[in-house]
Amino acid sequence: MREADRRLGLIKAVAGRLDDGRQRGKVRHEAVTLLRQRMMALCAGWEDLNDAEELAQNPVHQLAAGAEELGSASTLSRFENAQNRASAWAVIVFNFSLWLEMLVDANGNLSSSVITRPGSGE
Repeated sequence: MREADRRLGLIKAVAGRLDDGRQRGKVRHEAVTLLRQRMMALCAGWEDLNDAEELAQNPVHQLAAGAEELGSASTLSRFENAQNRASAWAVIVFNFSLWLEMLVDANGNLSSSVITRPGSGE
């Protein structure tokens, strides 16, 4: 997951669209780090924020999240709860635009990789 994200840059792009109204002088963990930490935990099957304390000490999770010092459960919770409707819409629009890029070629035609023809066995 980490390498796929590193190549695609999706988490960084999404983090840039989230509302981060924290006071710059008090920020210990950048938004991209918190989002990556949360996404990697979810991908590994750790849905509960209560597990964040344990995962923050896990070297494999630190490597996947890209930081040695990770956010606590309360930090992650505050970050998630700070997101507003505008942030959600920004992420939805971003994801939709990525989806369209995959489906439509440069000429505005539906990509042949998503077109299935009757009887083609696909």
